[in-house]
Amino acid sequence: MDQKPIIFGFAKPVPFNPLNLRNPRRDIMLVRLAGPLMNICIAFVFAKALAFVHNPFGQDVFMTAILLNLGLAIFNMIPIPPLDGSGIWYALLPDRLLRVVAQVDNFVGVIIVFALLNLGWLDFWTSSFMRQPV
Repeated sequence: MDQKPIIFGFAKPVPFNPLNLRNPRRDIMLVRLAGPLMNICIAFVFAKALAFVHNPFGQDVFMTAILLNLGLAIFNMIPIPPLDGSGIWYALLPDRLLRVVAQVDNFVGVIIVFALLNLGWLDFWTSSFMRQPV
């Protein structure tokens, strides 16, 4: 039986039209918060279901799901574009700075995230939230 590799990191942003928003600054922030809040909800569901799992392997699977979702929620709230935390900027920054952030939102943010990962500045995320298999 062929084993397929686990692919991680191919999430796509939720498409939305900012022209449809009544209060764009606030509503963009709410759209961006939807992903991390969903990760927290998934972690909560797994945490509640963990009480009914009595198998050690099942408990490890559920704990991994909980920690992974909490880790993703925290990671996504880093205020660097294109991560969801950058949506907070849309609600908080003054108009002059907001224009600058909007121009470099996707391009510079990706470079910053890859630089932080390669420099090891985000190692706390993997060491704190990802358990090593036994």
